Amino acid sequence: MKKVLFVHGGLLTTGGTEAVMMNLYRNISREKVQIDFLLHGFGEGVYDDEILGTGGEIFHVVPKGQSYSENTKQIKEIISNGKYDVVHSHIDAGNAHVLKIAKDLGVPTRVSHSHNTATQTSNPVKKVFNSLEKKKIAKFATHLLACSDLAGKWLYGDEKFTVINNAINVEKFIFSQQIRNEMREKLNIADDVTVIGNVGRFSYQKNHEKIIEIFNEFLKNNSKALLMLIGSGETKSSVETMVKDLGIENNVLFIEPNNEINRYMQAMDCFLMPSRFEGLPVVTVEAQSAGLPIILSDTVSQKTAFTDLVEFVALGEENSVWCDAIQRACQKERTNRYDEITENGYNIVEVARRMQEFYLTGEMVL
Repeated sequence: MKKVLFVHGGLLTTGGTEAVMMNLYRNISREKVQIDFLLHGFGEGVYDDEILGTGGEIFHVVPKGQSYSENTKQIKEIISNGKYDVVHSHIDAGNAHVLKIAKDLGVPTRVSHSHNTATQTSNPVKKVFNSLEKKKIAKFATHLLACSDLAGKWLYGDEKFTVINNAINVEKFIFSQQIRNEMREKLNIADDVTVIGNVGRFSYQKNHEKIIEIFNEFLKNNSKALLMLIGSGETKSSVETMVKDLGIENNVLFIEPNNEINRYMQAMDCFLMPSRFEGLPVVTVEAQSAGLPIILSDTVSQKTAFTDLVEFVALGEENSVWCDAIQRACQKERTNRYDEITENGYNIVEVARRMQEFYLTGEMVL
């Protein structure tokens, strides 16, 4: 059996990186590969019980921002004690630090995975630091992976990398009128209410303030509309304050991260995502699998649109332009998209098979 350590820059919430790791974890043979998780920070995550209940281990370390030396010491202890064959790091520029430790400890397969196209901070000092860290990754990694071409070029520059699609369990998300009816009844949402949704961490990257601005504009001509925001994060309190200041709290539903994202998506009519930057967000793959129309900012990779459900709007466009796009999206019929998702390479069954072989042999088959 091979031992693999997934390294994540936070806790296991409902973010896209977490979804990618969990989709691999669930679909790789536990008889052949043991996957454990090293997380930055302390607290409970959405997937903790599932991992611990199926034989995986979860380790927590102090974030670098709190204590660089203690973070380094703790990571060394975990990797050394675990005798891992593979360290697979999912924290973008932070991969350099983790993989240097893994290389010093003699870990044979050291994987850097890019999930983004920009640094997840607006702090200029952190941006400079992350830019320097990115340049070190190739020295310490044996393999460079990315969720898209843009994500790979952002993190690795001219270095060669392999794109691994953010695949999902397609069957889990396929549109179901029955589940839609059940969820809307559970949430007390009438049939004539238009539900605009977003699933993602409350952060600078996800741009929830823009979501609120767009929805507030949409409400002016669509009083029977509801905004469903699923997630947690550092900007959530300020977004909640913004909603109250606009007086639209009765039309905005905040939902904590959970394991039923597939069911909540069934209740939505449109998915709105005006992110400042993205790699290839797994949540857009999930939404398309659910037959859910999506409005994305033009900062997101065009390769996200592998069905006719996606429309891009320039991030700087007026809110009224976004509202028009929402109106068009909500007129689209929800249908089964299983074949399209699978044909485009986003079915987890095939991607997990490929990654399992990589973990076992150390060779990436293209």
